[in-house]
Amino acid sequence: MISNLSNSLKTWTLLAALGGLLIAVSGLLGGRGGLVIGLVFAVAMNAFVYWKSDTLALKANGARELKPGELPRLRQIVGDLANRAGLPMPASTSSTGRSPMPSRPDVTRTTPLSP
Repeated sequence: MISNLSNSLKTWTLLAALGGLLIAVSGLLGGRGGLVIGLVFAVAMNAFVYWKSDTLALKANGARELKPGELPRLRQIVGDLANRAGLPMPASTSSTGRSPMPSRPDVTRTTPLSP
């Protein structure tokens, strides 16, 4: 729980710092009008990053959903883990997302799955 709080605090601090920097630079370049434009842009940028960061992370790593019938052992493992945690089976198979419900577990091929 402390780790999640710490990560959330770091994330919000970074977003606030980047937004503040954007607003400050906009203010220096455009005066009062620049401040307003910078504020609007910073709010829009932070909202977009908050809602789309999981999708951006998955796309940046070349992630894709498994096709039906692909890696059945992996699907079984993920299903068993979801059942143990009391969570629904994820739509797709590092985990990303803002909470357990919309999160997407990611799997790499670094460890082969034995049949």
